[in-house]
Amino acid sequence: MNKKISRSKWLATSALLSAMASVLMFWELPVPLMPPFIKLDFSLLPCIIGSIALGPTSGIVVTTIKELIHLMIRSKFHRRRRKPSGLLHLSLRRNTIGIDL
Repeated sequence: MNKKISRSKWLATSALLSAMASVLMFWELPVPLMPPFIKLDFSLLPCIIGSIALGPTSGIVVTTIKELIHLMIRSKFHRRRRKPSGLLHLSLRRNTIGIDL
């Protein structure tokens, strides 16, 4: 059976899956008996569910939105000091380049 999904339902479901994936991205578990930089990440599950349920375009959209949210929150521009960093934090400061004067 080939059912057509309405555009608003597709958009709402993709947005919910993107939000779920971006929240799951902050929850990482270390894998036992592996180096400490290898972590188990569950944020790919909503992307796979979206690809299977709504088609490959939805999976690509969910992954792209998830990565853009992650970029805005966790990007590291401050390498000298341990301060909260990210594009959202930098946009609230006066010095948005990331260079301390």
